[in-house]
Amino acid sequence: MSKYFYFLPFAFYGGYIVVKEARQNKNYEFYLLIIWAIIFPLAFSFGRQKLHYFILSMYPAAALLTGIAFDKIFKESIKLKITAGLKYILIITTIIVLCFPLNIRSKRFSEIIRIAPVIDEILKQLPEYEFIVYNQDVASILFYSQELSRVKYRKDKSALEDELTAPSTKPRLCYINAQDFSGLNVSIRQEYQTILKYKERIVIVNPQDSRLTVTLP
Repeated sequence: MSKYFYFLPFAFYGGYIVVKEARQNKNYEFYLLIIWAIIFPLAFSFGRQKLHYFILSMYPAAALLTGIAFDKIFKESIKLKITAGLKYILIITTIIVLCFPLNIRSKRFSEIIRIAPVIDEILKQLPEYEFIVYNQDVASILFYSQELSRVKYRKDKSALEDELTAPSTKPRLCYINAQDFSGLNVSIRQEYQTILKYKERIVIVNPQDSRLTVTLP
């Protein structure tokens, strides 16, 4: 959203116009546009995990409000010139994209994008498991993994160590940064083994389920 912050004043102005028109014309359907624009960021602001794609649904409503503001601000002659300019820009941009495809893949979650399919292959071999995430983004791993449906999130080091040393009849895996793992209790580092590694992210497992070792390039 920070990339489009300069449109926010126009969106707010468009919201003002919508409310004004709705009150004057007694057409309260316009309020649905306001609700659409604010409900998603408002709802997810109370969540623990805040990722950019959570509020994608508000973008069309914000764009409509911005369009309403522009329609009010610009004169008809200017609108025609802008429309003509945008038409040529769109044609030129389309030709460039078709001739030179752009790599628009986000790099923000590149590590989890690479590691999630391998985690899925491991989990397919385990009918039951405990999966712990320590100081990593839970929402992204749940989003990109096809098999992972439940995790335990731990942010406190002592809570993680207690979790890893607690008795369990299920295979226990932990997704953690390699540096964080090196700072854990010595007995835990000796007991748990790394079965999956990509850059600084690793997955460790208790010994009875350390049959598989995978290292991504």
